[in-house]
Amino acid sequence: YRRYHPTKPIKLPLRPINEEESPAIKRGGFLLMVNKFVECLVEEGAVIPEFIGVECAGLRAKDVVRGERLVVPGGVRGGGRVGKVDGFLVGTVFGARGKGGGGDE
Repeated sequence: YRRYHPTKPIKLPLRPINEEESPAIKRGGFLLMVNKFVECLVEEGAVIPEFIGVECAGLRAKDVVRGERLVVPGGVRGGGRVGKVDGFLVGTVFGARGKGGGGDE
């Protein structure tokens, strides 16, 4: 259970969703998340979500992931420092690590 007050922001964890629909992640790449939580305001009577999803569909290597990819449920909005979640930095997509490393094996 989480306690909250509708006027005070709470931190909700960020979790990648639809990773299998990202060409970079499907080939072994990964999303390096700079922020693992986002401050949100939850309206009175709204359900507090377990997490805020980060939509990964279509992500390619070197893409910068920002707040516009957050899947925010109804009754929840960015709060505190975040304010407008669109400019909020989530992380960067890195391509697959090389196999074999190119060294003498």
